[in-house]
Amino acid sequence: MTNKIERTKSFLLQRFNESPYYADHKADKDYRLEHTMRVANLVKKLPGRKD
Repeated sequence: MTNKIERTKSFLLQRFNESPYYADHKADKDYRLEHTMRVANLVKKLPGRKD
């Protein structure tokens, strides 16, 4: 699961860094990345989850 999270984070950072919107809205970029990581870490805790 950790590898999937790291790959997703890498992908998002690449896409965010290419985005003209996020170039002008760093706080939004930071929030979106933090939110994504919070959700990804919560999903790891779901019962009955299979990787």
